[in-house]
Amino acid sequence: MEETFGKYSVRAVFIVRPHDIKRMLFAGKEAYHEEFIKLAHRHGITPAFVS
Repeated sequence: MEETFGKYSVRAVFIVRPHDIKRMLFAGKEAYHEEFIKLAHRHGITPAFVS
């Protein structure tokens, strides 16, 4: 398992190898992560939120 942090790094993984993403965990406000939530849904990934 590989962990990726930061908007630019996560965006790069979605561009280069979205098929390798199995799970996404978010912390913080949902509105802040809206771009990645949409990308996750587009690739069949259900994002999870932690508090």
